[in-house]
Amino acid sequence: MALPLSLLVLVVAGALASAVWIQATRDQQLTRGAVRLGQAASAAEAGLVAAIVTGLAGDSTLPVGSLVAFAGRLPSSGGWFRGRVERVNTVLLLIRVEGFSPDSLARQQVGLLVKRDPGAPGGARPLNSRSFANLY
Repeated sequence: MALPLSLLVLVVAGALASAVWIQATRDQQLTRGAVRLGQAASAAEAGLVAAIVTGLAGDSTLPVGSLVAFAGRLPSSGGWFRGRVERVNTVLLLIRVEGFSPDSLARQQVGLLVKRDPGAPGGARPLNSRSFANLY
């Protein structure tokens, strides 16, 4: 009677140990994924800022309907971005940026509609303070 009972205890203990191991591994993977997604989002936002600061969004010579592509890398986190500025009409421009984590396993897309403003830094400004949008 003691042998079957001890085998049952070993099986239950082994099942519990493997469940704890699987849960710990899954939590670690989720945390890594969240960190990568944050790095990708930071890279995408940096791409928006780069497009405005470098003057791509304020380029008055860009014909309506045309695109300008750009790319860059973040020195701090190693993430990178690529994007494009599209002239919607004579006043509005659409900036779309994809940001990537350093290992390119996570990607985040953002967009910003800007209005040409020669007096603003970079020659453009957002339409309002909440015009930033996540694109999925």
